[in-house]
Amino acid sequence: SVASGEILGLTGLIGSGYDEVPYLLSGAVSAQCGQLNIGSDNHDLTQMTPTRAIDAGIALIPADRQKAGLALDLTLTENVTLPLLGRRMSSAFIKHRVLARETAGIMARFAVKAEAPGQVASELSGGNQQKLVLGKWLQLGPRLVLLDEPTQGIDVGARREIYQRIIELCAAGASVICATSEFEQLEMIAHRVLVFDRGRITAELSGPNVTKSAIAEACYQENKVHETV
Repeated sequence: SVASGEILGLTGLIGSGYDEVPYLLSGAVSAQCGQLNIGSDNHDLTQMTPTRAIDAGIALIPADRQKAGLALDLTLTENVTLPLLGRRMSSAFIKHRVLARETAGIMARFAVKAEAPGQVASELSGGNQQKLVLGKWLQLGPRLVLLDEPTQGIDVGARREIYQRIIELCAAGASVICATSEFEQLEMIAHRVLVFDRGRITAELSGPNVTKSAIAEACYQENKVHETV
């Protein structure tokens, strides 16, 4: 369970399965069983698809921003517009000037450094691409945000800006699930952390216990148990 305004971290050693959860909840990977309840809405995860997830107020920020988060050969405006087509607007009545102006607003809000909304996404740095992905999905006002390695391969400045956007998102009442192998990141932003091993939750840390050292100990302690069996 994840409360409104809570950042729940998921972590573990490589291959422990924590990083599969965001994709199973969002329908990006088919689930064999499970239920997802958001408020009074109940969803059968075996029937979940990315389209249904978006309609349910779920946003997935994937780890591979270049292959799964953006269409690199499209402009920033085109990338930002994609989630809106068929929801807030019809593709037959797109006003490009309006979209460019709205994209510029998102760029300013998420501190995306680029020449103009008409610039191609492939020309941006990794950090700015990630901030664009965040802006692209958070403009929908999701109730549940699923993050997989949200600051992977980006510089310190961009990390701080992304952390700030995540904190603001929680302050607005959204729930956040962040899957990451970076223990220090969880220490900085997570209210609670679940440690995985072999696909199962083996430890839960909360409040003052969410520290880099405590998370590492929980991960490696479980691994030592399996090594001695």
